[in-house]
Amino acid sequence: RRAARRMARYCEKRELMRVGPSEVAGAAAAALPLPDEEIARIAIQWDFTPKKRSGGEGAQDGAAMDEETRRAATKILREWEAGKFDEFDAEVEKNASSSSSFRAGAVLVDARSRDPEEVYAVSQRRLFLRFAGYDPRAAARRMANYWDTKYCLFGREHAFERLALNDEECPEMSQGVFYLLPGTDAFGRAIICYKFTKLPPGSDTAALKRVHQVAWYVLHLAMANKEARRNGVVLLVDMNGFSTRHFTTLDFIQRMGVLLFQSIPIRIRATHCCMPPESWWFRIALSVAMRAIGREGRSRVLFHRGSEEDVGKALEDSHGVSREGLPSALGGTLDPSYVENWASEYAVAASDGAS
Repeated sequence: RRAARRMARYCEKRELMRVGPSEVAGAAAAALPLPDEEIARIAIQWDFTPKKRSGGEGAQDGAAMDEETRRAATKILREWEAGKFDEFDAEVEKNASSSSSFRAGAVLVDARSRDPEEVYAVSQRRLFLRFAGYDPRAAARRMANYWDTKYCLFGREHAFERLALNDEECPEMSQGVFYLLPGTDAFGRAIICYKFTKLPPGSDTAALKRVHQVAWYVLHLAMANKEARRNGVVLLVDMNGFSTRHFTTLDFIQRMGVLLFQSIPIRIRATHCCMPPESWWFRIALSVAMRAIGREGRSRVLFHRGSEEDVGKALEDSHGVSREGLPSALGGTLDPSYVENWASEYAVAASDGAS
């Protein structure tokens, strides 16, 4: 019975996926309503914005249409998106007025008042709306979390400065705690490595904050890749050698969970925990950490046990992560010097909220 229901839902979704911009124009001409989620899918996949009309994602869909149909579909989608912008703005104001229960809402309004061009440009709002599938409420909350997290990490006065970390100010950049691996996986997703045993002691709050800053920087570097921005990120958590002396604070884990899963508009598609301990104390610590990272974070966690060779083989064979781009600690063949010099491989500094 469950299999039959699942197949029915699959067939329904497959039929919906056949709907494109031409069908939008045709449905409008015949006064036939399309599901909101279907219009959202088309708006995300087909570039109808003025600057991207001749290329980019979805250009192939537009190329098959005659000019009249293209203009009609574009007009409908722009009007529909304008309505979503209005709903988004209303949600932002509502969040700000209820700041006692959602402090981040007031932070977003403060950031908008200080630099509306950077914070609230059409491209920025579209970025968060598209990430949330054009759900105005979810998009507004995520943008508020984004600016709240940025204020916490860099301070209100420095939140609008160009983000560029270096080894002198932030030695964690080259220590292999949190870094971007070269290329993407087989599904076009950026790959980030997070080595737990390199975390600073829990008592060193300044160093732990710098790790959060590095994570912010790395995720924005990933966002600079259009393919990764569309397909998301894979997080490889290297736990080889993890012991009780590597325990960190619950506050650090919670803040990292918000940063990864609730603020920056790039989706963590999977979190691979590699070679975790089998000890009873780890199971207890894991249950606490899983609660701290939230429901979305928990739903994407996978565990890989065994030797380095076993882990590398599983990541390559089952998850599309080539061994050539993996460090040796995870069964890969990546040049060891890359970990120390990875930041210099990316000449373009992270641009907050790349559109």
